[in-house]
Amino acid sequence: MMSAGVRSPPPLLNTCSARPGTAIPFRTFFLCAQHGRDIGRRIKQDKKAVARRPFSFRVLYANARNVLRRRGIVVITTLGANTSVPDAGIRGRNEAAAHRSLSGSHYQEKHMNRFGSSMKPLNTLVTALLAAAFVAGCGGGGSDGGVAVAQTTAGGAVCVGAACVPLGTAGSLGAASGYAILAKTAVSTVPNSVVTGNVGVSPAARTFLTGWSLITEPTDTSFTSAQVVAPGKLYSADNVGGTTSADLTTAVGSMQTAYTDAAGKPAGVGPNLNLGGGTVAGQNLAPGTYTWGTNVNITTNLTLTGSATDVWVFQVAGTLDMAAATSVLLAGGALPQNIFWQVSGAVTMGANTHFEGIILGQTSITFGNLASINGRLLAQSAVVLDATTVTVPQ
Repeated sequence: MMSAGVRSPPPLLNTCSARPGTAIPFRTFFLCAQHGRDIGRRIKQDKKAVARRPFSFRVLYANARNVLRRRGIVVITTLGANTSVPDAGIRGRNEAAAHRSLSGSHYQEKHMNRFGSSMKPLNTLVTALLAAAFVAGCGGGGSDGGVAVAQTTAGGAVCVGAACVPLGTAGSLGAASGYAILAKTAVSTVPNSVVTGNVGVSPAARTFLTGWSLITEPTDTSFTSAQVVAPGKLYSADNVGGTTSADLTTAVGSMQTAYTDAAGKPAGVGPNLNLGGGTVAGQNLAPGTYTWGTNVNITTNLTLTGSATDVWVFQVAGTLDMAAATSVLLAGGALPQNIFWQVSGAVTMGANTHFEGIILGQTSITFGNLASINGRLLAQSAVVLDATTVTVPQ
């Protein structure tokens, strides 16, 4: 029993050790956020400062940013003017210290109430900021271990229309559309490559993601790398967290289906059949299907001219090679997500080349030093990069 005159702990506190999904007042969350895992140790000495200081937005934002560094609270969700806070590691004596500080004196309560009222318009903005930043480190369900978030920005844009080669729902990690690079046997890089989008390998394991200096996550759902631009991540078949392994299996199936679909489209006719005898040099190609029964070599710049709704499908029965320092160029509003290269043999891009479109390779895809592509690399064996820039269509 609490003695008369002693304020009991707020009913929702447990505060920072509340289970995920527990709603607490924003001002309570702020104290948790400010102190993170150090709350039990620091709360007493900071009690007066917390009560008396003017809580400007600058201070609020700075403290929120500090939480990101400490990762004491790993996830929140926005519930109107409230937030939810998972385990921040407060137990026993530390939990009691948190209760005492947060219940505190009348003076502190008065000033905290004043803070809550004056800052109310900012609550939703700041909690949304924190939610977006913390979600990557959280535990629990969902494809990234925690609050389930669809990775549409990392997945990029897809072609829409009857003439397109279907890659699945935009942004889905269970479809080829969810990846900038997807391969079955390996994805290697010679640093420093720059990939905007997700990278996946399956059924191969993480040991076949080489050169990336993988940074593991607590849930073992995915990896990050300095060579993959956030929010993009790397995934392998042996990630045990979330639904990664199952997602990759269906994504590889989606990739193989896309290859079959592209190969099965009616072949090009007339000038679109065996163009240049397999040597493509300086052409400006209109939308349509182009078919070669041989290897294809791009020896000088190739231009694709059409609108944002036009589609190109290139069917190559042999290998596809591109000479160093040459480019595939787009004109008239053409978009890389609407360009499909279905290649039965190996794909090899020379150094300092630039390419556009979705490469559906039945074997390997190799990009030379400082080469770049706006599109996707979807290989049924391996993808090899050498300081390559890969940008998923946006």
